[in-house]
Amino acid sequence: EGRMIRPLPFHFLALAGLCWLHVRPRTSGDDLPAFRVGFSAASFAEVNQNDASAAVKVWARILASERRIAADPQPKILRSIDTILGALTNRLVDAINLTTQEYFILHDRVALENFVVPVKGGSITEEYLLLVHQDAGFNQVTDLHKHTLGLLKSPRMSLAHAWLDTLLTTQGQPQIEDFFETFTDIAGITKVVLSVYFRRLDACVVTRSGFDTMMELNPQTGRSLKILATSPPIVPSVFGFRAAFDSPIRTQILADIARWHHSPPGRQILNLFQCDRLEERPGSVLDSTMALMENHLRLCGPHTPGGASSLKHAADPPKAGHP
Repeated sequence: EGRMIRPLPFHFLALAGLCWLHVRPRTSGDDLPAFRVGFSAASFAEVNQNDASAAVKVWARILASERRIAADPQPKILRSIDTILGALTNRLVDAINLTTQEYFILHDRVALENFVVPVKGGSITEEYLLLVHQDAGFNQVTDLHKHTLGLLKSPRMSLAHAWLDTLLTTQGQPQIEDFFETFTDIAGITKVVLSVYFRRLDACVVTRSGFDTMMELNPQTGRSLKILATSPPIVPSVFGFRAAFDSPIRTQILADIARWHHSPPGRQILNLFQCDRLEERPGSVLDSTMALMENHLRLCGPHTPGGASSLKHAADPPKAGHP
């Protein structure tokens, strides 16, 4: 049986490509410092980080043969808010990819500019869906008290915890860790949805785009599950430059990103991650997402990004029926 090769998440390889898009001047001024990019570890949570570093080096070889490049061949993988803040304030990275939740925590301490976001199906936003089985008897969110929940494990789900906490709190319920009996991270849209379909879990939270794809492949899934709640549209992750990074290569990188979907190599990268193109957008596209985080902070208090570490956390979904 052939081994299935799992593609790297969209933001990682797309932004790995960014490391090598520094087109150096073909003049005597060919002495600009190497462009340095950082990645929050949360932005490619499903990728082995050795594989991530290897992918960047591959990009270095490919693009170095076609362009004159000055870029750091080793991406900086940043594992906490403190290390992200330190890398930006100490100018150890020139640009960074991070979850929007991490950006919310940092935005009043470090300035980022020239935001780049993925476009999928004509949209830069994602929605989260709280799903239950049609026959389980759950008709409102409060019916799930002391039942089991699965959460799709994906960087695009970075704000799901904050959204669900806020939803519960506004309905007079405790936050996730006290509301649900167990909370389970599950990698793969099929696995998490089928856990509810076969009644191994009571509910799950997934992306609308993932669930739509699942229903196309298996219409019975859509008929057997129902949506109990829907999040507002959010931007789950973002790439930006340090505001103080005033190198002329910033313009060159942004121009190249805008052309990716017109070239076969660029389309290959985008297709791997089921994204149509990358676009620079004004910071205002984050306003509604930031408002969600402000509301969460006001109602629930601060949470560590990804919040699941504080929950009563099951390693895997239950194998049989729930209590």
